[in-house]
Amino acid sequence: MRNIIINLFIGTTTLFSLGHTTANAAQDGLYLGLDAAYEEYDNSISVDGFATNLSSFVKPKGAAAGFILGIRQSAGRFNMAIEGRYGYTLANYNLGDATALGFDKYKYEGGNSFSISILPGFHISNDLLIYSRLGYVRSQYKEKFTQGIVETTAGGYQGGLEYGVGLQYDLTGNFSLRAEYTRTDYKNTTESLNINGVIFDTSSNFNRNKFMLGVILGL
Repeated sequence: MRNIIINLFIGTTTLFSLGHTTANAAQDGLYLGLDAAYEEYDNSISVDGFATNLSSFVKPKGAAAGFILGIRQSAGRFNMAIEGRYGYTLANYNLGDATALGFDKYKYEGGNSFSISILPGFHISNDLLIYSRLGYVRSQYKEKFTQGIVETTAGGYQGGLEYGVGLQYDLTGNFSLRAEYTRTDYKNTTESLNINGVIFDTSSNFNRNKFMLGVILGL
């Protein structure tokens, strides 16, 4: 996925550079950014430790923030960028009564995330850019299953496809504001938990909705 994104960017920016005469050229090149976001996860969990599958549907949610490093190139009103992002989320969920899962309690916590994306865009005006995002995300998560006094932890990193749309307004030649919505579809995760000698096979399906505001500084 990363090689595909990088090759698409190189090919597109090479094409763009052939006709690179634009009023937006001052925004081209490397840039840094900071963002603040609200994230909400759809988390479908099933536990196969009994005669039948038991399932519950939980929604972790919370604030998040990130650091962006990117490069962009424009040609006329068209724009192409590639971005890398490191983020951290406080999204969490506590299920005080997890008997539907076969446990006393269940807790979900988010953590670090890393992503790389391409952002094709179009300048509606000299100052306003509309763009789309397509990229790959690796996100950290942790789950805690409590049965009596026994607490079992599972988790790690999961990968997913991120896509969405955004608007970016250029306040000056190198300073911009950004608003964006993205959705991430993560790959299903499966784990086996050993609680008091009993094996529970769990399956989790995560999807994330993120609403983000950010600032961009050209270098």
